[in-house]
Amino acid sequence: MRKLSSVTDGAPLDYKLLAARWRDTPTERDTLLAEAGRIENGAGALVEAGRALLSADPDAACALAEIGGALAAHRGEPEIESAAHRLAAQAMRIGGRHEEAITSFQAAAAIARRAANHVLAAEVQIGIVDSMGILGRIDEAILFAHALETALDGLGATEQLAKLLVNVGGLYFRRDAYLEALDCYRQAEEIFTAKGDRPALARVKTNSANALLYLDRIGDAMTQYEEARAYFESQGMALEAAVVDSNLGYWYTVSAKYVHAVDSFTRSLAVFQHYDRPQDTALAQLGRAEAFRSLNLFEESLSDYSRAIVLLESRGLNFDLARAHFGRASALAAQEHNDAASESLDHADALFRDQNNTVRRAFVDLLRATLLTRKGATAEAMIVARRAARVFSRRKLAGWAAEARLVLALGLPDLDSLPGLRTVARTARRLNRGWLECRAEQAMGRAHLRLGDRNRARAHMRRSVAALESSTALISLEEMYVSFLRDKISVHEDLIAILLEDGGAGDLEEAFLLIERSRSRALLERVHATIDERGPVSSAATEYERVLIGRLADLRARLARAYGATDALDEANARRLADPTRTSDARALADLERRYRDALREVELCSAPRRFRMSPPRLQAVQAALMDGEVLLEYQFVGQSLVAFVIRRDGVCVRRYLARRDQIVSAARRLRYHLDRASAAAYMIGITADMLQTGIDGVLALLYDLLLRPLEADLSCERIVLAPHDLLHGLPFHAFHDGRSYALDRWEFVVAPSASVWMEAPRPGGPAEWKPALLVGVSGEGLEHVAAEIESLADLLPDSTRLVGDAATLDAFRAEASGRQLIHLAMHANYRTDNPLFSGLRFRDDWLLARDLYSMTLNCELATLSACRTAEARIDAGDEIFGLVRGFLISGCQAVAASLWPADDVATAHLMVRFYQELWKGQSLAAALRIAQRETREGYPNPYHWGAFILVGNRVTRSSLPVRSADQLSRAGP
Repeated sequence: MRKLSSVTDGAPLDYKLLAARWRDTPTERDTLLAEAGRIENGAGALVEAGRALLSADPDAACALAEIGGALAAHRGEPEIESAAHRLAAQAMRIGGRHEEAITSFQAAAAIARRAANHVLAAEVQIGIVDSMGILGRIDEAILFAHALETALDGLGATEQLAKLLVNVGGLYFRRDAYLEALDCYRQAEEIFTAKGDRPALARVKTNSANALLYLDRIGDAMTQYEEARAYFESQGMALEAAVVDSNLGYWYTVSAKYVHAVDSFTRSLAVFQHYDRPQDTALAQLGRAEAFRSLNLFEESLSDYSRAIVLLESRGLNFDLARAHFGRASALAAQEHNDAASESLDHADALFRDQNNTVRRAFVDLLRATLLTRKGATAEAMIVARRAARVFSRRKLAGWAAEARLVLALGLPDLDSLPGLRTVARTARRLNRGWLECRAEQAMGRAHLRLGDRNRARAHMRRSVAALESSTALISLEEMYVSFLRDKISVHEDLIAILLEDGGAGDLEEAFLLIERSRSRALLERVHATIDERGPVSSAATEYERVLIGRLADLRARLARAYGATDALDEANARRLADPTRTSDARALADLERRYRDALREVELCSAPRRFRMSPPRLQAVQAALMDGEVLLEYQFVGQSLVAFVIRRDGVCVRRYLARRDQIVSAARRLRYHLDRASAAAYMIGITADMLQTGIDGVLALLYDLLLRPLEADLSCERIVLAPHDLLHGLPFHAFHDGRSYALDRWEFVVAPSASVWMEAPRPGGPAEWKPALLVGVSGEGLEHVAAEIESLADLLPDSTRLVGDAATLDAFRAEASGRQLIHLAMHANYRTDNPLFSGLRFRDDWLLARDLYSMTLNCELATLSACRTAEARIDAGDEIFGLVRGFLISGCQAVAASLWPADDVATAHLMVRFYQELWKGQSLAAALRIAQRETREGYPNPYHWGAFILVGNRVTRSSLPVRSADQLSRAGP
């Protein structure tokens, strides 16, 4: 740290310590001034020290400026006194104290004028222009700047004039007058280039890039950003580089590179918060909120908007405050919280009106038109949208003009809407706005369909799908990919409906490929690109990444301690996490989970998996992969109607209009009701086993009638590979009842998230020959037979490793699990409806969360999750399944046996032993589970006891366990 030297005794005086004493002990300021008076070069040295601290510690810089100014006034050094006031104003600006900064700049100018230094008097007022702009006093700032420009020009102060031009450009930028802003930046750039002022040149390039971005000159903007950032990084100017990162975030948002946008804003936020830059922090939060909103991550978006609003309100930064209220309104409107959105929109409109900001009020009009349309006020919405379109067109904001024209076109009759929609699509294509192009093409497709022109409808729907897929190709994180798709599923469904209606051979092939392109793609890509965020830190990792990974590990450890201390993932306690009346402990745990989830996202942003964009298998390839007597049955909802593809080696057929969604929803609810009754049977008076059996068989018969009976003629086979869709994932197809017998008496089932996942080859590096099994058991209430289950399996599986009781820790599992052929986990499980990736399996000391499995490499042939509800999952956009099964598939498990509901402990222990006995006899995984369930049914006839488990996996489902003799098997009976 630099020191000040005393003239009298040579004892060093610490700048920061002196500043802290000045701030903290105002009663001793006379003493401190006396001490400062003995410093060599006195006031000038203090101002110089303050400049050196300005970026890192603006409060200390401000204090040193005050000391230096007081000392300079006492000694009659007006130029140093003026410089001190200017330095204090600069420090105030960094802290967002712009009104105080303006006063200090004015004081600096007055002192310089008294000293007859007219250049200095003009120069120190340049900062006033930007502060006025930030405070929303744009008109006043422009008048003031023009007067100052005349003065500087008359004095021949070209370098100072360039600095003023940059600030004037900022005023025009805030007015959304981007061409005028660019002209100011161009003039400043010419002066800085002639002077060889590279730091100033890099800053003005950043500003120019911002204006170019809004004018849709994306390539030019990116060049300017890259040049500026490269310079700042080469000079070790971290704050300036962070400003560029924050601006790059806006470019990424406009270019639909939303993951890159979140990454850029997050990185810049870390720097701004480190250096305590509240204004920059607020702007980065505001930018990240907009990126989150584009990804439909509304919780995160609203959180960032709220934080930004608090910071901006406290500093009177009305322009950016208006932007924040507008963004918040947009996020609320996207969730159809229309009243709250209107309230935020009114706040934004009032602030923009006070600033005479016509363009931003046009943004308000555009959103207001959407809200009016929802209320049925179509005529008023059209007037408002037309007004916005005129403003955007006059300002040459082509992208936003196209957004307004889309709203206008959607309010017209079909034939009248087509010309406007074609213009919107062309503009969006030219500007690379994929989602806008997608919406325009989809609207044209629907219009042509209603007008009876199916060929044109199909062509537009294809272009709509292509535009959507070009947008999703830029989103590498599964959370963001899935969230982005949530309001866009209809794009695929519209084209699928047309293709199935037309029904030609080529149409069916295209429809199947489209279904596969839209289903479980993030899961499939995760299998190829697992992020090891908990593994060793790469030597190439940046310091930023190392800090993130360390923070992630710390949060996961704290989460483990919190779970252990509160039993938070027990069935009853877990529900409290989503309860608005939850206790303070539950609120604290929910906050810790949120911070852990955010840290996971930040780590993934640093090393986002490459998008593989794997092509889905064609029908012929799926047919070739099927064995004799095997059928792939893939369901798909198209709107409210269910469709089924039945794929055999010798042909393909499609059955439409099988059932309506509401019929299946009703039957699924009835099934859950009867399963809950069976679970609580011991506590129910007057309910007999026959009554329970009759009730559950009745609803299973209804499900059979809806989902399998219409396909019986197509299912003349023994084995079914089942690819459900949406809510069908939670249904036990093998337990459906045809009135005489259950479906598993006729077929064996393997469940797959999609045909593409089922076709996926096993990962390289998996076991080529038998390796001992890993058996883990943790007893507990309701799991009294776990120990006996593990012992029976240990007798059956040679040389198996057992982790039971106190040995069944999570660290022991991590150490032992990799490379096993078979993993069996018998313990309590919990499914988290509020956040499925926090679902877990309870080891002796900690919970194995579904999300933990993403960073593990199990590569086993079979993982059996002998616990309650381990197959439960949330089905999200793109038919992505989120829960424990997803985690095990991503970790490399070829097949997972898991349960759809909490089954009986005794029946489950019996079923598991029989399952493994059949595997040792050489049965396939699916056949072994089917036999075990049928035999368990003999002792426990209610489907509640024997039907909970399903097998999820790919086509490698034949066990490679060595076959054992009957004598060997007899020693390990259920």
